[in-house]
Amino acid sequence: MTYHGTMNTLSRATVVCTRAIGWIGGVALSAAVAMAQQAPTGLPATPTPAKPDTPPTLMTLLVVFLIAALTLFASLMPAKRGHQD
Repeated sequence: MTYHGTMNTLSRATVVCTRAIGWIGGVALSAAVAMAQQAPTGLPATPTPAKPDTPPTLMTLLVVFLIAALTLFASLMPAKRGHQD
Protein backbone atom coordinates (compact mmCIF):
# COMPACT_ATOMS: atom_id res chain seq x y z
CA MET A 1 0.00 0.00 0.00
CA THR A 2 1.42 3.39 -0.94
CA TYR A 3 0.89 6.39 1.30
CA HIS A 4 0.93 9.91 -0.10
CA GLY A 5 1.42 12.89 2.15
CA THR A 6 1.51 12.74 5.92
CA MET A 7 -0.41 10.23 7.93
CA ASN A 8 -1.32 10.60 11.56
CA THR A 9 -0.25 8.05 14.16
CA LEU A 10 -3.72 6.63 14.78
CA SER A 11 -4.36 5.68 11.17
CA ARG A 12 -0.86 4.20 10.76
CA ALA A 13 -1.36 2.07 13.88
CA THR A 14 -4.74 1.01 12.55
CA VAL A 15 -3.19 -0.17 9.28
CA VAL A 16 -0.44 -2.08 11.10
CA CYS A 17 -2.92 -3.75 13.48
CA THR A 18 -5.27 -4.65 10.64
CA ARG A 19 -2.44 -6.29 8.70
CA ALA A 20 -1.24 -8.18 11.77
CA ILE A 21 -4.73 -9.43 12.54
CA GLY A 22 -5.10 -10.53 8.91
CA TRP A 23 -1.81 -12.47 9.00
CA ILE A 24 -2.60 -14.08 12.34
CA GLY A 25 -6.09 -14.99 11.17
CA GLY A 26 -4.73 -16.54 7.97
CA VAL A 27 -2.19 -18.61 9.87
CA ALA A 28 -4.79 -19.74 12.40
CA LEU A 29 -7.25 -20.68 9.67
CA SER A 30 -4.66 -22.69 7.70
CA ALA A 31 -3.51 -24.44 10.89
CA ALA A 32 -7.11 -25.35 11.72
CA VAL A 33 -7.64 -26.80 8.26
CA ALA A 34 -4.41 -28.80 8.49
CA MET A 35 -5.33 -30.17 11.92
CA ALA A 36 -8.82 -31.18 10.75
CA GLN A 37 -7.44 -33.55 8.10
CA GLN A 38 -7.37 -37.24 8.85
CA ALA A 39 -4.02 -38.94 9.16
CA PRO A 40 -3.54 -41.93 6.86
CA THR A 41 -4.04 -45.23 8.63
CA GLY A 42 -1.69 -48.13 8.04
CA LEU A 43 1.04 -48.47 5.50
CA PRO A 44 0.44 -48.59 1.76
CA ALA A 45 0.81 -51.96 0.08
CA THR A 46 4.26 -52.65 -1.31
CA PRO A 47 4.37 -52.94 -5.09
CA THR A 48 5.15 -56.30 -6.63
CA PRO A 49 7.94 -56.12 -9.21
CA ALA A 50 7.01 -57.24 -12.69
CA LYS A 51 9.22 -59.31 -14.95
CA PRO A 52 11.47 -56.91 -16.88
CA ASP A 53 11.07 -56.81 -20.64
CA THR A 54 13.83 -58.30 -22.75
CA PRO A 55 15.69 -55.64 -24.72
CA PRO A 56 15.42 -55.81 -28.53
CA THR A 57 18.89 -57.23 -29.21
CA LEU A 58 18.69 -57.34 -33.00
CA MET A 59 17.40 -53.79 -33.35
CA THR A 60 20.05 -52.49 -30.94
CA LEU A 61 22.83 -54.15 -32.92
CA LEU A 62 21.44 -52.77 -36.21
CA VAL A 63 21.37 -49.24 -34.82
CA VAL A 64 24.94 -49.56 -33.49
CA PHE A 65 26.11 -50.88 -36.86
CA LEU A 66 24.34 -48.04 -38.70
CA ILE A 67 25.89 -45.37 -36.48
CA ALA A 68 29.34 -46.96 -36.87
CA ALA A 69 28.94 -47.18 -40.66
CA LEU A 70 27.84 -43.53 -40.93
CA THR A 71 30.76 -42.42 -38.75
CA LEU A 72 33.24 -44.41 -40.83
CA PHE A 73 31.74 -43.06 -44.07
CA ALA A 74 31.90 -39.46 -42.85
CA SER A 75 35.51 -39.81 -41.70
CA LEU A 76 36.69 -41.43 -44.95
CA MET A 77 34.83 -39.08 -47.30
CA PRO A 78 37.35 -36.89 -49.12
CA ALA A 79 37.27 -33.18 -48.48
CA LYS A 80 36.50 -31.08 -51.52
CA ARG A 81 39.21 -28.48 -51.14
CA GLY A 82 40.82 -26.60 -53.92
CA HIS A 83 44.49 -25.88 -54.35
CA GLN A 84 44.04 -22.37 -52.89
CA ASP A 85 42.94 -23.53 -49.38
